[in-house]
Amino acid sequence: MRALAIACVVAAGCSGATDATGLDSLLRVANAQYYPGPTPAAMDGPAIESFYNSSNLIRPGQRSKPLTGIVTRDTTAVAIFLENDPGYWIIIPGAKDPTANLQLAFSASLSFSPALEPGKYLLEGRAVDEQGNFGPPSTADLNTAAAPIDNATLLISLAWDRQADLDLHVVQPDGIEIWAKNQNSHEPPKPGDPPDPTGYVNGGILDFDSNANCVIDGRRQENVYWTVPPPSGHYLVRVDTFSLCGEPQAVFTVAATLDGQSLGMAQGIGRDADTIVPHVIGAGLLVLQFDVP
Repeated sequence: MRALAIACVVAAGCSGATDATGLDSLLRVANAQYYPGPTPAAMDGPAIESFYNSSNLIRPGQRSKPLTGIVTRDTTAVAIFLENDPGYWIIIPGAKDPTANLQLAFSASLSFSPALEPGKYLLEGRAVDEQGNFGPPSTADLNTAAAPIDNATLLISLAWDRQADLDLHVVQPDGIEIWAKNQNSHEPPKPGDPPDPTGYVNGGILDFDSNANCVIDGRRQENVYWTVPPPSGHYLVRVDTFSLCGEPQAVFTVAATLDGQSLGMAQGIGRDADTIVPHVIGAGLLVLQFDVP
């Protein structure tokens, strides 16, 4: 109820939460309320003290990019949006942060539309108080380029024929699994080591989680790829039928290539019985194995 009341104040005169989905926005924010239209021009609300984005590099279709920050104690909501997007997202800050003079911490999980074009984008955040006053924006520059599938060294592709939700899982030789919950096999720096903003290119990358949770995007294809020499050894490829989304079944094809040369291909069918197992790491039917020298 408190979150809804805050959202209503932010939306200036609303009588309930908006039913707008934000699917036409290039930015989507998990567990946030979407409001169409620009944020107010006035800037007499609270300020954002910290607006931390770990990397300015983004990809079309990227999911679960973390954003964190600190706001003053009179903040009741935070608006997050891309410049020139058709609306903004409202999240509620969390508990007082003892490391920041008991100011409020917030975090968000950002995803980006597969329609995101190459170029520069401005990510903005604005703190909002209980009266609905928006403060000045804090910003972060973002840069994107089309997923470099054409430049892939190793490429594993999954495609299917119906509007179902299938998930590609690839296990590289050291056992790291690339899938929707771990979209890059590059391991983050150890505590105390500086982050490498371009380190992600060294890992295997899942380009997109298609039809996720039956939000149909029509793509029906997922790729895991490397743009650097991939690790040598034995690879496993699985297909998890997360949901058929009302379809009777889904016929899929998996293919793997290394420097344009085929490493193997497999076909299969996702059936209703495949949807009832846990959809976690290690899930799915093993459909293809191959070795990289």
